[in-house]
Amino acid sequence: MAKVERKRLCSIRSDINVELNTVRFWAWDYATEAPVPGMDFRIDVSKVNPELHAYAILDGIKDTVRDAGALGAGESIGAKFAAMKARADYLTSGADSWTQRTRSEGEGTLLFKALMRFAPDKDETKVLAYVKSLSRGKRDAMLASEQLKEIVAELRAESGKGIEVTELFDELDGM
Repeated sequence: MAKVERKRLCSIRSDINVELNTVRFWAWDYATEAPVPGMDFRIDVSKVNPELHAYAILDGIKDTVRDAGALGAGESIGAKFAAMKARADYLTSGADSWTQRTRSEGEGTLLFKALMRFAPDKDETKVLAYVKSLSRGKRDAMLASEQLKEIVAELRAESGKGIEVTELFDELDGM
C-alpha cells in the first residue's frame, strides 16, 4: 500500500481492559506504524481512590453523551441534541455494552475510521456524510479494497485487543 502523507506524524491512543481493570495510553508513530518507545503507560483503576469512582463514572457518561453530539459545524443544533439524547437513551436502556453497535453502523464506523487514517487531511464531516451515503455493498467493497486492507486489519486488531477467543470457539464447537 502506498504511504499516505499525514498532517500528524503521531497520535495518542488508548484502550480499556475490563478484565485487568486498567486503562492504557500510548503514542502511535504513523511513519514506523508502531508504538513510540517509552510512551506507554497504564492506569490501574484499583489504585484510584474509591471516593473518585462515582465522579469518574459521571464524567465518562458526560463525555460520551457530549461526544455523540460532535457532528460537525454543518449540523444543526437539533441534530446534535438528538444524537446526544439517543446516546443517553442507550446508556439508560439497561444495555450491557458501553459501545452501541449494529452491523451497518459498525461497518460504517470502521470505514470512516479507515478513511480518516488513509486521508487524515480530509474534512471529517464530509467523509462521514460520504460514508453514510454509501450502500452496504459499496461500504463492504471499500473495506476490502487494496487501499484500505491494511488499515482495516489494524483497526479490527485494535478493537479485538484483550478479548480471549478460545472460549468463543469452544462455545461454537459445542453447538
